[in-house]
Amino acid sequence: MLLLKIINKNQKKTKNRRKNDKILYNSNLREDYTKKSKFVNDFKISMKRRYLITIRDFKGFLMEILCPIVLTLFGLLLSKLEMTFKSGPVEVSFEEIGKQNILYSSFKSDINLDNYNIEEYDNNIKSIKVDGFDESHFSSKKDAIRAYIEKIYEIEKDTEDSSEKEIDMTSDDYRAYFGSLFMLEENNNDKKYEFIMVLNARVRQGLPIYSYHFLKKILEKACGKKLSITYTHYPLPLTHDLSESKSYGNKIAVVLFLAIALALIPANFITIYVKERANNSKHLMRVSGINITSYWIVNYIFELIKYYFTAGVCLLLVYAFDSYKDYLYIAYITLGPGLVSSTYCLSFFFNNESDAQNLVILINFLFGYLGSIIVNVLRGIESAKTIAKVIEYIFGVVPIFCFDFSKLFNIYSFQVSKPVLSLYL
Repeated sequence: MLLLKIINKNQKKTKNRRKNDKILYNSNLREDYTKKSKFVNDFKISMKRRYLITIRDFKGFLMEILCPIVLTLFGLLLSKLEMTFKSGPVEVSFEEIGKQNILYSSFKSDINLDNYNIEEYDNNIKSIKVDGFDESHFSSKKDAIRAYIEKIYEIEKDTEDSSEKEIDMTSDDYRAYFGSLFMLEENNNDKKYEFIMVLNARVRQGLPIYSYHFLKKILEKACGKKLSITYTHYPLPLTHDLSESKSYGNKIAVVLFLAIALALIPANFITIYVKERANNSKHLMRVSGINITSYWIVNYIFELIKYYFTAGVCLLLVYAFDSYKDYLYIAYITLGPGLVSSTYCLSFFFNNESDAQNLVILINFLFGYLGSIIVNVLRGIESAKTIAKVIEYIFGVVPIFCFDFSKLFNIYSFQVSKPVLSLYL
């Protein structure tokens, strides 16, 4: 019985083997592909290959998309920061300029300089009388004034000269000479007071501060009593040039971060092609019969999809932050094919993916953003316009330069002017 079962089992295996042999014999192992069907088949295989590469390096794929978007968002947020502010009213005080030695002198010997000393800030202010400029030494006020100014200048120069020693303004021993008063005439009957102030222009708030305090002392002397006067400084509003500089600064911030963001997109996918060529993966695919045209078309489509998605999100962010300008979408659409094609060409010059990635970022940033700035600055210099035109044509072979140049200087109507040059130089 057991022997019969074994025989039946062997007969069944033999029958199945013959059936399989017949199927194999009748099969056309060399399928008759047409050019179209072969291309379609290779296209599907190449697309599946890129899909597998993406899911195996999903973190890198996300970084390729997220980094440009985050950089663009950061640049747009930065452009909304107020770099210049309208200064509000400020109450003038000696506390703003630290400890002071105030010099006093007079042309008339009967003038009591103690009446003009500033006592409100005893801890910060020290009054020093400077003798030798009265009528007994000079025949005229003019000569006395000239000599007094020269003397004050020498004292302040020696104190503020930091070329030989380092000055610590927070030190208890340091006291500055920023202002002085020279009384020429004092007539209490006619309430006539003639004087000059010698101020150190290195302290921009020194003029209103010293003028206020000296004039207050003279008014107190004329009135014969203490006066309570509040002196408030109201600055002028922002000038047109400052406002214009702020506007250009915001545009530069947007373009800078958008240029860096777009420079990162080709830097990520160039590593795939350099790596496949370096480890002979692409050669193995060609040997296996993959159509090289379908290989490049699939990659081209894949990179364009990633570019248009990433750059499209960046463009939507620009629009959401009210930084969008007309015709910017044209530059966005036309940059994609040129950027991908130029990156393919660059990939053949590298054998290491890390070097390729770093240099592509550097090339796109240098020729794109910095190159467009250099060209525009040269265009603003009359003697360098020809050089700017030549450089513009040379850099024009780099797609990202054309994008940044058109976006920054044409779409944003960016014109070189003094406030703009100050941002560069």
